[in-house]
Amino acid sequence: MPTIGGYDCPVSGPNLASGAMPGNSVFFLTSFGGGSDTQGMSCGGTADGQWWYAAGARWRWPCGTKLIVTNPTNNRSTIVQVADVGPNSCVEEAAGGPVLDASPLVAQYLFGASGAGYSDHMRVVVNVADQSANLGPTNLIARITYDWRRYAIWGALALAGYAGFKTWQEGNLKIPGLPQPKTKRKRSRS
Repeated sequence: MPTIGGYDCPVSGPNLASGAMPGNSVFFLTSFGGGSDTQGMSCGGTADGQWWYAAGARWRWPCGTKLIVTNPTNNRSTIVQVADVGPNSCVEEAAGGPVLDASPLVAQYLFGASGAGYSDHMRVVVNVADQSANLGPTNLIARITYDWRRYAIWGALALAGYAGFKTWQEGNLKIPGLPQPKTKRKRSRS
């Protein structure tokens, strides 16, 4: 039987992974996937380190569940999707508490680290997220960093829209279907 941190790692059976949920929602973050660790996942997809995934299926959350993961020290948060079973119960025993095993992108964004191991004790708060939420960082500045093309285009449109609105408001642009704005007329003194 393989071991991690001196703890036996079951390869099958009911003790493969823990289903216990910590009352305070605090987990230790570990990472998997990408490079030589690229692998298939039990819910489908590939753990390639290129998207926002996590393990926890069947024991804690159903496949596809979106979670919000927060570093309580800097309040950075990201949305991940449960896509695999795990982690193995021996990892949690070695870490000394519940573990969220996730994409290296999570460790990079939340802690500035290229990855996370059970002995790093990177604490995160994990809660079920709005299931319509987009995967990745949850604040606008972070989204621009990770998805700059989409926001650069929308930003340009918003600026052009504002300029167009100002031109219309000043009465210098006629838009079919929109009434012209009422302009203030200066009263002349008679």
